[in-house]
Amino acid sequence: MAGLIHFSEAVNLGLHALLLLAATPAAARDNRRLAADLGVSANHLSKVLQRLQHAGLVTSTRGPAGGFRLAHAPQAVSLLNVYEALEGPLVHRDCLLSRPHCPAGGCIFGTLLTDTARAFEQHLRRTTLAAIPPPKPAPRCKH
Repeated sequence: MAGLIHFSEAVNLGLHALLLLAATPAAARDNRRLAADLGVSANHLSKVLQRLQHAGLVTSTRGPAGGFRLAHAPQAVSLLNVYEALEGPLVHRDCLLSRPHCPAGGCIFGTLLTDTARAFEQHLRRTTLAAIPPPKPAPRCKH
């Protein structure tokens, strides 16, 4: 069922970065530190955070004490907010072949695809950052 549920790398990074920010909402977190904690590229994470800032989910402050913060309380930010900020509106796919009518005369999965897509969207809509434990920082190399 390829494509039924898809999280891009940007959504994955965005969700994990926001979970780290939600763990300490009052403190600004530097992009490089966030990237190191997640074990990802600082450049890629920076682009994702810029998109989240444009969508109004994070704010940023420049300077030595600067960094990123959540723009809203963790309980006010749903996983759907993050997904749609980075991917656009969540699109339901009722047909794996992306056709309006099944050439087999009826979907071989019945209503499973539609039901699953709706349940997935509802889970993203009702689950907030506050409901998820923060990710554990990536292990650091000791050189």
